[in-house]
Amino acid sequence: MPQSCRDWQKIPFPESTKLLQHSFIQLNRLRLCIDLGRSLSKNQSLEAILQRLMESTMHTLGAQNCTLFLTDQSQASMRLVLSRGPIGSLVTPGRIIYKGQGIPGRVFATGKPLLIQSNDLLYPGDILAETPLENIQTTLCLPIAFETQVLGVAKLTNTCDNRPFNKDDQEIFSYVCDQAGIAIHNVYVRENELALQSMEEEMERAADVHQVLFPRTQPKLAGFDITGSSLSCHKVGGDYYDFLHIDDAPDSLALIVADAVGHGISAALLMASLRAYCRSHRHLLHDPGCALTRINSLYCEDAYESAFFCTAFLLVIDTTQQTLSWACAGHPPVLFYDPAKDDFFELRARGIPLGCDKEYVYTSQTSTACSPGQICCIGTDGIWEETNAAGELFGRERLQNIIRANKNRSSSEICLAIRTALTDFIGETTQEDDITMVIIKRIEEKKDIFA
Repeated sequence: MPQSCRDWQKIPFPESTKLLQHSFIQLNRLRLCIDLGRSLSKNQSLEAILQRLMESTMHTLGAQNCTLFLTDQSQASMRLVLSRGPIGSLVTPGRIIYKGQGIPGRVFATGKPLLIQSNDLLYPGDILAETPLENIQTTLCLPIAFETQVLGVAKLTNTCDNRPFNKDDQEIFSYVCDQAGIAIHNVYVRENELALQSMEEEMERAADVHQVLFPRTQPKLAGFDITGSSLSCHKVGGDYYDFLHIDDAPDSLALIVADAVGHGISAALLMASLRAYCRSHRHLLHDPGCALTRINSLYCEDAYESAFFCTAFLLVIDTTQQTLSWACAGHPPVLFYDPAKDDFFELRARGIPLGCDKEYVYTSQTSTACSPGQICCIGTDGIWEETNAAGELFGRERLQNIIRANKNRSSSEICLAIRTALTDFIGETTQEDDITMVIIKRIEEKKDIFA
């Protein structure tokens, strides 16, 4: 006699039918995981990825609670970013978890999954203080990782049908966490790319501003041909030069060349401060030592504790008195060339770098003005300390030879010859230091034949 439908349902499934049913359930789960993977790959937002991960995982595995953590950049701790469920809601959002702390901390420390099918298997300290132990029946906790880097941890607690999590759940959850790890890594990569792009744009703008701080035109001073040039090894640099007309002294000109310790934005900011101090003390520039003393006291307030010391050479040309006056703050000697004697000599003066001692007093040196044809080069050490691929220094002797070979040319042509020689010398290697120079050439004054 045929059995009733109800009696038929009471017949145990053959083992093969159970296996088929299990495979069908897992197949459906995998389809959901594949859909989730596609969805995660399209998301540009970290918040959207985590929300999608939580919703799909709880639905697919029938979990009551889900808690998601993300690691910090130092990989020393992680932060609770999302939590849902009766137990999950007990954990305070934003809570910091350290390696080894609770179940999530153990997974964070080891990078390995934890499947706990009974609260009898919990270790002391596994459960966070906000979660009563008796409420925990089963827990599945996995790392969210990309390659070998743990980006976060995902934890499921208890199931809706009160069954314990099993290896099948772990397999599905592991696939989902792997997909989430890739998606989160991609978000981080995009964020880093955008940050780098923004930084590069800011550096370009900073480079434009930095160039504005240098003189836009070459100075005009009777009997002198003067040119300045600065080439930073980065977008912005720590070298500075300027031409300053002195208050109440129209026939005088102050020239300053300075070189701060280091390169890049920090050095450039200090150079901007130094420029402001120099320009605000034009009334003292007739006495270079007095001017540097005052400028140094202000510069020390900016740079002393950070040890951003700065060398500087301040030269004043007075065409009325026919004198040169200068003061030095730890800067390399200034090079002079006399073509009549084919001889080089140096302008020297004692003085420590700016920023070392707020009370230091600089002194001025004075001599008669240079003769027609003589050439002066005030440079930073980036010129002669530049190296080529063989590790050879450019050197002061090579600089002297270039000045000698171009003695009949204008200051701008001499400056260009030095820069061209440096570029050829460096070749394919990277410029290691900022290169700044001011070239001064004494010329014969043209007389007006109609005067």
